[in-house]
Amino acid sequence: ELALMYSAPRAATVVCAEDAVLWAVDRETFRMLILSLMVEKRKRLTDALAKTPLLSGLGDSERAGLADMCEDIYFKAGDLIIKEGESGSSFYILLEGSCIAFQKNASGDKVTVMDYKGGDYFGELAILGTSSPSRRASIEVTSDDCHCVQISEAVFGRMLGAFRSQME
Repeated sequence: ELALMYSAPRAATVVCAEDAVLWAVDRETFRMLILSLMVEKRKRLTDALAKTPLLSGLGDSERAGLADMCEDIYFKAGDLIIKEGESGSSFYILLEGSCIAFQKNASGDKVTVMDYKGGDYFGELAILGTSSPSRRASIEVTSDDCHCVQISEAVFGRMLGAFRSQME
């Protein structure tokens, strides 16, 4: 794809090990497909950011910039997105799926403290600096599939540094 996007020399030679059907995409078609996907992703993420109460004070340009810096992450049932006690450096917006926040009691049993569904967010306290950076609960995926966007502390600070004090 680098050769298609930037007219760069190909990085490798591909040889078929058996008979195959080959499809080819010209440079312009490839660029248009990539651009279309990027625009669609930005729109989807800016819409999600606009619905996030923590980010409600952002303008359209800040949301668009932040959307470009978000990382899509996918999880499966039972995955731990955040682990209680670990240091936190990102927060998450849950786009699809469901999760629970839980803490372990003195006997080691899970105690659910919050349920999350699409549109909810978690992990923000670690990057806002309002408390210890250690995670206060674990976040576990309860649906078959889960799609989140991750916003790292570095991206958050770079994009929203001036806005941070209003959010706290």
